[in-house]
Order: sequence, then C-alpha cells, then structure tokens
Amino acid sequence: MITDSSGVPVGPGIFRRASRFDHSCRPNLEYIFQGKNLICLPVLPISTPEEARINYVDPLATREQRRKELLERYFFYCECPLCQDSERDGRISALICCGTPLQPPGPKLLPSNQTEQPGLARQCCQCDSVYDDACIQQVITQFLEFREKAETVEAIADAIALYRQMREISEPVGLRALSNYCSIGGDQVDRHSYYRLFGHPNSVYLAQVCRSACAGFAEEYTEPIAKIFGISIGSTSWRTTFVDTLIACGLDLLYWKTLFLPWPAFVTGLHASIFAGFLLRQVTDDKFQSPEYMERIKSMCASTPSEPNLAQVLCRLINVADDILAPFAPFDDQIRDALVRLRSYM
Repeated sequence: MITDSSGVPVGPGIFRRASRFDHSCRPNLEYIFQGKNLICLPVLPISTPEEARINYVDPLATREQRRKELLERYFFYCECPLCQDSERDGRISALICCGTPLQPPGPKLLPSNQTEQPGLARQCCQCDSVYDDACIQQVITQFLEFREKAETVEAIADAIALYRQMREISEPVGLRALSNYCSIGGDQVDRHSYYRLFGHPNSVYLAQVCRSACAGFAEEYTEPIAKIFGISIGSTSWRTTFVDTLIACGLDLLYWKTLFLPWPAFVTGLHASIFAGFLLRQVTDDKFQSPEYMERIKSMCASTPSEPNLAQVLCRLINVADDILAPFAPFDDQIRDALVRLRSYM
C-alpha cells in the first residue's frame, strides 16, 4: 500500500525490486514513497544487498500479534531477533498491579461464580487482588479491535478517553464506542479496574492507544473533537481534557518508541516532528517555561519525563526529528519543510 509521508494510505502499488526484501521486525532499511517511487534508506549498517530487511507489519504490536499477521498475510513464522527476544515481549505485554506483573493464569473460585467450578484467574503478588482471566482476554480483544480502527474523529476521541481510563486520571470523560463492562458467566464485571493493568509505561497496549490519540495532533481534528466532548476550544476543560492529555500521550508514546524501537525508526522521527508542531500551536510561552505545568503533565504520564519544562521537551523533539528524518528530507518536500520550520526554533 502506497502511503503519504504521514502514513495515510493513498493506494495499492506493486514494487518488483522492493518485493525481494525480506522481513525483519527490527529492520535495517526504512522507506518512504515519492509519488509512485519507493525510496529505501539504510538506518543500520548493511554489508551486502542480501542483508537488507524491511518491516512488513505494525511495529507497535506484541510478538504474538506480529507473528499472527505475518503467518496470515505472508505465510511464514517469524524468527527474527526481535521475535526471539522473550524478555522484551514479556515487558511490553505484562499486566501490572502494585508495580509487579500479575501471576500466570491459574484455577481459582471467583466471586462472580461461587457456586460453580473455579475459573482461570490472575492474582497480584503484592495486594492479592484477583482478576478474572476471561475478562482480561475480553479487554485485550477490545484493544486489538481498537488498534484496527480507521483514523476518525470518533476513534481519536475514544483513544483520549481510554488513555485517561488506563491512567486513572481524575475527571474522566465518557467512553463513546467502548462499553464499561465485561460479561462473565452471565454477570457484568466492572472493567474499569482492569484498564489500569495495561496503563504502565512499557505496555504496548498503552502505546497503541497513545498512537491513536496522537492522531489528534493534526490541526484539522481540533474543532471536531471539541464538538464530540462538548467543550469550547480554549476553555479550561478543553485544556485539561484535550491538550494536557495529548501531551501526556505524546510523551508516553515517545518513551515507548525510543525504548522498544531502538533503531532510528522513521515512525519515531515522524512522531517527534508532529508532536513538536502540536506543542507550538497549543502551548503558550508562559506554560512552555512553567515547572508547575510540566509537573501536571508528568502526573498524568505513565513514563517519567526528565525535562523540567515543555521548552526542553520541545528541544528534544526537534533534535529527535532532525536526527531521524534529515536523511529523508531530500526525497520528501513535507518532511524537508517541517524540519526547516522546527530548526528555526532552536
């Protein structure tokens, strides 16, 4: 599928030479489209053409999700270095309660079915809270369905609301397309307590939600999202519900991509560029310099940004965007122009 520089599909394409590139979930080639041409640039050292690898699937996915898609679409079982990294996959797919992962599923008599046979449950090692594994699987299925949604105003609003739910942010906004309950054995179980299990900084599920929410960085979505939430642009509710939440999402997504996509991934550079543009449009000069405002943002984040204010966050974003996207600028006018604008602020 041919995409523009923002990753938006334009139409199908057949590239006979590029189709020879093998897959790796940790590629050494990144590519962009220039009209009908495919421009490939090395991001890691390549000794011979046979070593060239591109990524066929979504980099923000668990090993199970990637392997399933590769098997269904390309008919092979991936054994690349990233797929063999069990420690990484365990970190990004873990469910965290009280700072530690839940125990593996085991048989346990649940409160919702005291008169029936034990069901599979997962327990916290610290507080002994018990979570129904069937409900956990329903929430994971919900996340998978959410990840596959088209980029729409409604999907962005849902992602913002879901992020706030996962992070247990006060003054939650309602979930539009997402129900709040699981049905387990005929009973309804409050799903709110389950969302927070996925809200830690290493969670790929949180990263996926952040990515969907960060589509709201685009200026054309500002007014439609305000209408969905029923708030006025520029109001206090607008800033706390939309702007502050998206800044927290952007920081958490940058953390995840930087840590778990450790090569110079094009998607990381693109995120940094678009995020920087959003800050320049939405954040006033006094808030850029305010340590108090930065502390408010940090209190929402799953990650722990080290910057004392958003001015330093902006500098970091510009440097990340410049380092990763500069090699692509000669081949894409939008990338080139964006980098020129961002560099002018340094």
